[in-house]
Amino acid sequence: MSLDAMTWAWEQQLVPTDKFVLLAIADLADEDGTYSLGLHRIAKKCRLNARRVRRLVDKMVDLGLIRIEEQYRPDGSKDSNLYFLSVNGATTP
Repeated sequence: MSLDAMTWAWEQQLVPTDKFVLLAIADLADEDGTYSLGLHRIAKKCRLNARRVRRLVDKMVDLGLIRIEEQYRPDGSKDSNLYFLSVNGATTP
């Protein structure tokens, strides 16, 4: 957990469900504000449908709060995305 990411997430002006998801991501993010364990874990943590979490994350991408980088395995199959929180105004690691 990154204390900076959690503090930043609490400061965001979001409706409760959006903030709850952002806080869950921040709670599991590393010190750089990067999360890579998949949205199903966030959905389970928040007790929300994975599709709903995906929509909320897409909304936060549109707001500039999160940047997503797709990841692929060596065989070309899809892996969990990397999610970068815009802590301190930056969405890059």
